[in-house]
Amino acid sequence: MNEPTISFTGNVAFEPKLRVTPNGAHVVDIRVATTPRIRKGDEWEDGGTLWYDVVCWNRLADNVSASVTKGDSVTVSGKLYNRVWDRLDEATGEVTKVDKLTVDASHVGLDLSRWPATAHRPEPARPEEALSDRRPPATPEALPEAA
Repeated sequence: MNEPTISFTGNVAFEPKLRVTPNGAHVVDIRVATTPRIRKGDEWEDGGTLWYDVVCWNRLADNVSASVTKGDSVTVSGKLYNRVWDRLDEATGEVTKVDKLTVDASHVGLDLSRWPATAHRPEPARPEEALSDRRPPATPEALPEAA
């Protein structure tokens, strides 16, 4: 199957929070905003902002959680998925279908065009307690539901 891939650079909108799924996988959800600059004559102004929901799994989730903070400029590459789920409004009992595009990240890096960064490698290079690169099944159903 041909899966659409995407790469983009933008700013992280909130602090990444690491969580663990019931099957033991580590996951971090981040939201990244991109706003183009548009030249109008001698002036520049902001275009419309695009928001990307990004999910990171296991070792990538651990590293994003430890390295990325709100406001950082990041570059993201991954597969684009359409997530669909039912959201229950507990106050009214009404169920609403949510339909959202999400990027299942394979790579996340700091945008070095903004500032320098230093890599900190753990000793030994691959500690025993490090998570494997295993990923949950790459299907939209495997992605965590938004809260």
